Parts: sequence; C-alpha cells; structure tokens
Amino acid sequence: MIKLVYWAFVALDVAALLFFFVLGLAAAGSAKTSPLSVALVMLVLPAIPLAGSILLFLRSNALLWRAIAFALVAAPLVFVVATQAYNVATIRANSNATGDLTFFTAGPQRELVEAIKRNDATAVTALLPKVNVNATGLQEMTPLRAALRQLRSTPSQHEVLKVLLAAGADPNKGAQYEIPLELALQIDDKTGPAPVAMLLAAGANPNVKNSFGAPVFFAGAGNGSNPEVLALLIKHRADLRATSTNGETILIYAATAGNWKAARYLLDEGADWTLGRSFSKHTFAEMVEESARKARDSYDGKTRDDAALQDVVNFLREKSRD
Repeated sequence: MIKLVYWAFVALDVAALLFFFVLGLAAAGSAKTSPLSVALVMLVLPAIPLAGSILLFLRSNALLWRAIAFALVAAPLVFVVATQAYNVATIRANSNATGDLTFFTAGPQRELVEAIKRNDATAVTALLPKVNVNATGLQEMTPLRAALRQLRSTPSQHEVLKVLLAAGADPNKGAQYEIPLELALQIDDKTGPAPVAMLLAAGANPNVKNSFGAPVFFAGAGNGSNPEVLALLIKHRADLRATSTNGETILIYAATAGNWKAARYLLDEGADWTLGRSFSKHTFAEMVEESARKARDSYDGKTRDDAALQDVVNFLREKSRD
C-alpha cells in the first residue's frame, strides 16, 4: 500500500512538472526567454529532488530514509494543498457576510470600501477620520483604487473620488497592474476627463511606468480617448519623448490603437514622429503608411477615407518635403 501511494505521488509530481514546463515554454516566446532556461528552471532543477527521492526509496529499506523519500515526493502536493487552504481562508476573511470580496477584514476599512461601492459620499466622509485613507488591503487594494474600479459601473458619479483625494489619498499609490491614473485613463471615454483632471491636480505623475514598462500617460492615446485628456496630461508634464521598455512612444501607441485624432493632436503638440519603434519594429511613418493602404484597399473594393488618418498622412508628407 505504501509503495502504491508513493508511486502515485511520483506520477502526480511528474505530471505537474511537465504541465508547468509546457506553460513555461508557451510563455517563453513573448517574454523572449530561452527555452533552455525554461527547461533548466522548470524541469531540470525541480526534477533533482524528485530523482533523489526515487533513489532513496528504491535503494534503502531503512524506515528513516524511506520516510525522507516519502516526504520529498509528497512535499509539492502538501505545499499546494496548504497554499490553497491559506488562500481560501484569506479570501473568506476579506469578504463580507454575503460573500462579496471587500479586500479588507471586518472593521472601518471594510465599511469604507463598501460605502465606496455604494457611491455613498456621505458615509465615506464620515468614515475617513476612523481609517487610513492610504491603507493597503488584499491584493494591494486601496480605497482610491476601489473608487476608480467603481467608476467602471457608475462612470458619471465622481463625488467619492473627489472626497478621497481631498482627504489625502495618494494618486500614485497603485499595485503591479493598477496605477490610479492609468485606471482613470482607461475609462475616460465613459467618465469624461474629470477623474483624470482630479488625479493630476492631486499630484498624479503621468510619467510613472506601469508593469509593462510603458509610461501610464500612454493610455491617454488609446482607442476612444480624446485630445482633451491628452491636453491635461501634457499640461502636467507628460514627456512626449518618453519610450516604453520596448521602444514605443505615445505616437506609436496611438497608431497601434488606431486613434488618429490623438496622433494628429500629439503631432501638433510637438511629438517627434521619428522616434521609437512598434513591438514589430515598425516606425510611426511605416504604421501610418500601412494603415492608409488598408483604408484604400478595403475588402469590398471601395475606397475608404478616415479624415483623421488622412490628416496625419498629409502632416507627414509636408514634413518630408521640408
């Protein structure tokens, strides 16, 4: 029976190693990681203790050595089970009676987040003296991030955001994938420019880089964003010459999103169209040319004209003559 259980653990470990190795290989391309490095980290190194366990189990009849072999082979599963149990307990502790995740344990901080979700500015104001407005909860959640998330559902209600910022909420305190200003820029087509303006007035830095290595203000040139928001960002010293880790500029970002109105505005504001390359190593001019060609050669044979794109094309033609 002990042998059967042991080899069952071995089979589970081998299956897990192969599964995560395949996932690692799949992610290696986009992360530009060598497959050999993936194999070393996710297959060879974890296999060493497993191989040691098998050798101990096969070559020793001593109870102590077999117990060590069993512990080695069972450790990954025990770790996974313990981690899962811990995660479940943590989520329960940070959820309310109805099971909704509040990111804070019971107390005023949780009450504050729940008031934010209700868009209850009066309750938020009353609770602020009892809490730390910049406290961090589960998943690095802050009251300000909670308010910005709530704007996705109620984009026209900005009073809670105003109250939090007036109370000293840090507009630059974010998590790995959520920076307050970037969150506001991602939904400005629904909320209008007011949340972005409030964050910038409170000291949000548009040049902070996100987890992907791009300045957060690049989100202001995304699909659906408008020049009014870009004007706010430029007024608050957004660096139009800044590049992402991959070498993209905000003009490249706008071209990738197909936001030609934003691109034209940026060109008028002095953005350098000769800088940077896209992820596929194309210049801004090459991206414009390719987009213009596609606009001319539509699938139904009809000529299509995007006025903003044509303005960008004309701008580049004039510059090329200078």
